[in-house]
Amino acid sequence: MKKEILPPSFGDDLVLGLKYPWNHAKRQWNILWALIPIFGWFALAGYGKKIILELVAGRREGLPAFGDFWKNFQEGVMIFIFMIPTFLAIGFLNVIPIVGKLIAFLAHAFLMPWLTINFMVKGKFEALWELEKAYNVVFGNVKEYLVFLLQSAIFCTVYWFASMLLVGIPGLAFGHMYFFTQFYQKHQLKLKK
Repeated sequence: MKKEILPPSFGDDLVLGLKYPWNHAKRQWNILWALIPIFGWFALAGYGKKIILELVAGRREGLPAFGDFWKNFQEGVMIFIFMIPTFLAIGFLNVIPIVGKLIAFLAHAFLMPWLTINFMVKGKFEALWELEKAYNVVFGNVKEYLVFLLQSAIFCTVYWFASMLLVGIPGLAFGHMYFFTQFYQKHQLKLKK
């Protein structure tokens, strides 16, 4: 008789996410690139894209290898350039009292994670602005999204406290999109069907 494989529970999934940055613990030393102003920052942004692509592809056994510094740097520069209009739009909304700030908060919490991952996966500027698709996916599965949002908030809180001892900084930097990539991966597969 074939045993049914059940999806992990909230707690099991949370533990897997918390462990993720530690599965290849030596790769957390990549955070030291942040000590090189501008060049290191862009290279880390490119590495962040590599992490997101690995997670969306279902490779969740641990952080990927850093790879070529200059390739990561180039990816990071492109990410920054393409994200400028998004930063400006969110910044503009934040200037508008109450309503603008509320819209910016909701966009940041509910749309930006999905849009950012979508942009990283597709590698095209317009993927950052697929607002209708992001809205439909997130709010069409809002209960599930709230679970991932809660798991992500717990993850960030744990690693924020660990950051006070410095050991949490790499985990926070490299693992904060773990749960959002799960949500994206699951619903991208549904969209393709």
